[in-house]
Amino acid sequence: MTSICKKCSWHVEKLDLPEEMLLELWALMVQDSKLYAVKKLKDEFGIDHGKAKGVVTHFNPEFGKCHECNYPELDKEYIECPKCKAFNYNLKIEPPFNKDFCEVLEYKLDFSRLGNEKIKGFWCDGIDHLPMDIKSLSANNLKQKKFIKTKAWIGKDGQDEYEITIYFGPGALGNYINRKNLNECIPENSSDEWIKIDPERKQVEIQLN
Repeated sequence: MTSICKKCSWHVEKLDLPEEMLLELWALMVQDSKLYAVKKLKDEFGIDHGKAKGVVTHFNPEFGKCHECNYPELDKEYIECPKCKAFNYNLKIEPPFNKDFCEVLEYKLDFSRLGNEKIKGFWCDGIDHLPMDIKSLSANNLKQKKFIKTKAWIGKDGQDEYEITIYFGPGALGNYINRKNLNECIPENSSDEWIKIDPERKQVEIQLN
C-alpha cells in the first residue's frame, strides 16, 4: 500500500471501516458534501480532525478516476496516480444499485398498461439512487430485508415525489451480492406483474427478478 502522497506529502490513513460506514462516506462524497464527510469521520468514526480532512481530500468517489487530475485509469485500491502522483483511496464502494441502474429502471416503468384511470398519462422522471438510509445499500442489510426504499418522481408532469420500494428476487439479490449489473433483473413481462402504484398514498412497489 502507498504510504505517502507524493503530491502533498500526506501520510496515508488506512480506512478500516465496515461496509455501512464506507457507504455513508461515499454517499457524502458523491454529493460533494466534504465538510459533512469530515464531521462524520470525526464525530462518528473517531478519526481526529486533521486525519479526517486528509482522508476526504484523497477520497475519490468514482472508482478509477483521480480526485486531483481526473486521470481515468486507476486500476486498484490505495494507489498513486501515475499522472499527477496524488494518492487515491480508489475503493470499490459504489453498489450495483446506482445511478445507471436507476436510469434504466426509470425508462422501464410503463404505467399505461396497469389499467388504472387514476394514473393515466403518468410517467417517471427519475429515481434517487441514494436512499435516505444509505446503510440499506450494504449487501448484509439487503440479504436480510431484500428491498431498498428510495424516492421517485412520478405523475402527469413527472414531478410528484413518490416513495418507491424495490424488492429483490433471487436473481437480483445474487447479482447485488456479487456486484454484478442489475439491469438484467428488470422484468420484461407485463407491467402489472411487477409494478404496483398507489397514487393516493404516493407509493410504488417494484419486484425485480
